[in-house]
Amino acid sequence: MNINEAFPSAYINAAALNGQKHTVEIERFDRECEMPDGSVKPGVYFKDRRAGLILNRTNATVLESILGQETDSWVGKCIELRTEKVNFQGQMVDGVRVAPATAATAAAQSTKDKTKPAPAFIEEDDDVPF
Repeated sequence: MNINEAFPSAYINAAALNGQKHTVEIERFDRECEMPDGSVKPGVYFKDRRAGLILNRTNATVLESILGQETDSWVGKCIELRTEKVNFQGQMVDGVRVAPATAATAAAQSTKDKTKPAPAFIEEDDDVPF
C-alpha cells in the first residue's frame, strides 16, 4: 500500500498522480477552497474525481491562457494534470502542473459529449455503396 493512500485528501497533490499524466474534465470552479491553515484559495473540481486541485498562480495563469479568463467557460473542458519538479521554498519538489489536453484526448472527449448538437444537415453521397 502506498502510504499516501492512508491519508486521503480533498485535493490532488503530486503523489496522487503517481508520476502519470491524467486527462480530466473540469466540473466546476470554486473561488473559496479552505486550506488546512484556514486560508482560502481558488480551486477546480473534476468530473469523476472526488478530489479537486487548489490553484496556485502558475496553474491559474496556464488555465487562463488555454481556457480564457471567464471561469464559467472552463466547465466541460478537458485539461491534463502531470507532475513536474518545481522550486518550493528553496527545495526542488514534485508539484502538480496543468497543461492543455492533447488533441487525441480532446477528440475522444468531444465524441463523448452528449450536449454536442447534431449537424444541421447530413450530406448524402450517392457513390457510397450501401
